[in-house]
Amino acid sequence: MGKWCFLEIPAWERHVNPYFHRVLEIEKMNRKMSQNTESISNERFERKFYLPTLPFGAFEVMLKHHPMRFREVYPQRYVNNIYLDTFDFENYSDNVVGVSKRMKVRIRWYGVSKGAVLNPRLELKIKKNMLGTKKIFQLNELSIDEELSKPSITKLFESSNISHDVFLYLKSLDLVLMNGYTRKYFCSSDGKYRITVDLGVDYYRLYQLRNSFLHKATTKYGVIVELKYDKDYDGHAKYITCHFPFRVSKISKYVEGVKKLGIC
Repeated sequence: MGKWCFLEIPAWERHVNPYFHRVLEIEKMNRKMSQNTESISNERFERKFYLPTLPFGAFEVMLKHHPMRFREVYPQRYVNNIYLDTFDFENYSDNVVGVSKRMKVRIRWYGVSKGAVLNPRLELKIKKNMLGTKKIFQLNELSIDEELSKPSITKLFESSNISHDVFLYLKSLDLVLMNGYTRKYFCSSDGKYRITVDLGVDYYRLYQLRNSFLHKATTKYGVIVELKYDKDYDGHAKYITCHFPFRVSKISKYVEGVKKLGIC
């Protein structure tokens, strides 16, 4: 991933833009993670569509009749995430305000939401406008129960294969929320464009010392669609979206969860 140069923002804007320090922080983290991350995804575009009233079955029919012949390529699975943020919710604010260079920090795993998690991973999702990449660290086993807390997550990071600099950053973050949803996977006939469909999102507020998972909100209806593809294929993406009877949306499940739970 290309570096976000200090000179991308004019000198005068560095003094008047209150979010410029976040750009520098994210760039600094990006350089450190590039040296220590177990896995770095390719730069790709992610275009989201939120369909609050359209049943999934109707959208699936659209995919099957799309000229790019999208087909389901992977069994559906349940996705779980724990989101972390600074004490004053800088990552959340960056997303809401629309800061072009921003980061999201989460722990992800698949399958049941609670109990022993054997293969969790830390994902630091870095985005520059519509173009994003992930830095991924494999974590040790995690337990999702009442003992889940900021100290237990800090110990998890400390015992996993994470560089000291990145660990210090993670140590400064707080638990915010956990969510889970069913995800279905589709791919175009040429293999260049992928679509994920997320259904039935559950949100749980998290606290720093102990968690009972009783503070919950649910989105029972609606579909969240993401079109994902490498940056080299952006030129043909409009051909895909023009066959959808809806427009690209600005939606973040993390931001939605914070709002629904009344956290910020």
